Order: sequence, then structure tokens, then C-alpha cells
Amino acid sequence: MGNGRARVEHLLLGGEAGKPQDPTNDIFFAGVILLSIASYNVVKVLIWILSTFRHFRGLYFYSVLITDISLMGFIGLSFLMLYIGCSPGWPAGLWGIVCAVLQTAQILIFYTRLHLVCPHNPGVVRTVRILIVITCIVLIPLLVISGIYASVTPSWVATCGIITRSVRITVTVREMVVCTIYCLQAFKELSTIAAHKGRAGEKVMQQLIAVQLAINLMDIALIALTFGSPMTIQLGYTSLVYAIKLKMEFAILNTLKTLLTSPMEFLPSSRMPEPQPSCIPSSIPTVNTVHPNPPPPRLRPHPHARLFHPKTGSANSSRVTALLLSAQKFLNAFIRRDDNRVAPPPLSPPTEHGAQALISVPR
Repeated sequence: MGNGRARVEHLLLGGEAGKPQDPTNDIFFAGVILLSIASYNVVKVLIWILSTFRHFRGLYFYSVLITDISLMGFIGLSFLMLYIGCSPGWPAGLWGIVCAVLQTAQILIFYTRLHLVCPHNPGVVRTVRILIVITCIVLIPLLVISGIYASVTPSWVATCGIITRSVRITVTVREMVVCTIYCLQAFKELSTIAAHKGRAGEKVMQQLIAVQLAINLMDIALIALTFGSPMTIQLGYTSLVYAIKLKMEFAILNTLKTLLTSPMEFLPSSRMPEPQPSCIPSSIPTVNTVHPNPPPPRLRPHPHARLFHPKTGSANSSRVTALLLSAQKFLNAFIRRDDNRVAPPPLSPPTEHGAQALISVPR
């Protein structure tokens, strides 16, 4: 029994069980800073959710909301077990349940966004769905049962620590795989639209790829901290990473909104021929050779403009159109518009009775 209690102290508290840690410890300050920053970001994201989403329904909305709420519970239980000095009992079992909910809701966010960039690749979406279902069936019962069993049997804590690390690594690798698939599909599907947006489209694609690379780098750092770092640092950094991922969701939505709402550039300025300076001195008289009725200038079309031509009937045209409609529908369903004013109805041509009524109105 004493051996199990020592393992509980080492794995969960890093000190004497049932008592708070020494506030002069550097690890204590580092953990407090990480959890405090994560708490601030979680509350901020909750305010964004309630003020950004237009309809409070759908898989994407509930995934983001449940991820935020479960992250609040994760941070609260981390404070409870590590700093307030609660002995490892029911918080450890509840912590396993909260971790399972948090990890499942987080991967569903990536899965929902994958539908946005894969309207013509149901095989990719189906493969990711099968991956998520298989990993959830294996990992969720393992994590929940080990947490509950460790809360009542201290001798199980060492095994629970190994299981928790294994589950965390597996979940992180799963998120990295799904993020990589999303990046490849987004670059493949959205590059055509970005080409029509000119510099704005290129900037949006760069931001989208940079955000996904940042998420993958944070996941790699999370795997590295799983080995050899104190439990306090692991819990604090995990909370901060999930909070930053939630904030990046809104950055991705704003990026997609910018890509769709920016004007099309069928004739970019970089392709326009620059005017050449005249080599004829102004003192020499010139003959006006301009035709009295000059033909209209022929503008060179954008090299990809045929994709949007309504009469081509090509596969690329329907592909881009379907992608635009899918993305616009996704954004309209979830993001509030800045201007909610209703446009005035179109003017109808006046009839005879309408004209007589207008004439008979007194001034």
C-alpha cells in the first residue's frame, strides 16, 4: 500500500499526497503559468463561440463547444489534483472521462473541416472516419477504465501512467495524420480558387498552411514532453495546446472567409503590359493614325478563366463550382455576418393603378 501511495505522489502530485506543492518550486510556477494562460484562452474561446456562430446546431458547433467545455473541466481537475492538494480519488477517475471526451471532440473538429475541402473525394472522408471510429473504440474504454481503476486502486497508478502516455501519443499522431490529410486536400482543392484571387489568394493559402504546420509542431512538442517531463508541465502544456488549437479554428474560418469573399482577378496586374515611354521627341510633329472607329481592345483572359466559364461543361468547372458552394454554405451556416440588415426589395415597374395613385397623392 505504501508503494502505491509513493507512486501516486510521484506521478500525480510530485510531493506529499493530499497537500499542495511547494510554491517556491520552479515547476510549480511553470505549471501555474501554463494553466492560467490556458484558462484565459478557454474563456475567450467560449465568448467567441457564442458570438460568432449563427446557428447553435450541427456537428461542427457541438464539437467546438464540447471541446471547450471539456477543456475547462480538464484544467479544473488539473488544478484540483496538483495544486489544491486533493488526494487521488474521484478526480482521477473523472479526469480519465474528461480526457476521453476532450480528445474525441477535438478530432471531430478536424473531421468536420475535412468535409469542406473534400466535396469530390468521399473516399478520403470515409477513410478518416474509419480511422477515428477504430481509435475511439480502442482508446476511450482503455482511458476511462484505467482512470477509474487507478482512483480506487493506488497500485494501478503506475500502469495507468503508462496507458495514459500511450493514449496521448496515439491521439496526437492521429491528429497529425488528419491535419496532414487536410493540408494536402486543401492545397489540392483550394489552389484553383486561390489562383483566381491573385495575391490575396496566395496569402490565404500561405496562412492556411502555416496554421496547420504550427499545429503539427505543437503536437510534436507534446509527444516530446510526454517522456521525461514532470506531470505538472505535461498537464499545463496539454491544456495550453488544446486552447491554442481552438483559437486557431477561428483563424482558419476567417482565412476561408477571406478566400471566398475576396474579389476575383481574371486579369492580374502582374500580367498587364506596362506602358512604354515614347521615344519620339515632342518637337517633331506626328501624324494621327488612329482609326476613327477603333475596335474594342482585346483583353487577355486569365489562363484559368475557362474553369469558370459556364459553357465549357468541363469537370474542372463543376468541381470548382461545387467547392465554392460547399464552402459558402459552410460559412453561412456557422459564421455571423457583420451586417445583418435586410436588403430592400427590388423595385417593380409601376402599373396604371400605381401611377394614378402616385399622381393623386397630395403634396
